[in-house]
Amino acid sequence: MGGMAVFKARLGNSSARRGTRGGFRVIYRVMEDGTIILLLLIWSKTGRSDLPDSEIRRVANKYPRL
Repeated sequence: MGGMAVFKARLGNSSARRGTRGGFRVIYRVMEDGTIILLLLIWSKTGRSDLPDSEIRRVANKYPRL
């Protein structure tokens, strides 16, 4: 994503009882030196299925370098 190390992860939700499929989605960024992990977005998959890449880029670009 524009040279940034931005990742998407799935986290299980024990309340949903659907494993990782019905759990949470997390978008995070790892800084270039690997010492900082910045949480950008988190949402429940049961509330919203997915986010468009444009929204992820918009949030990631708010923090170009820390």
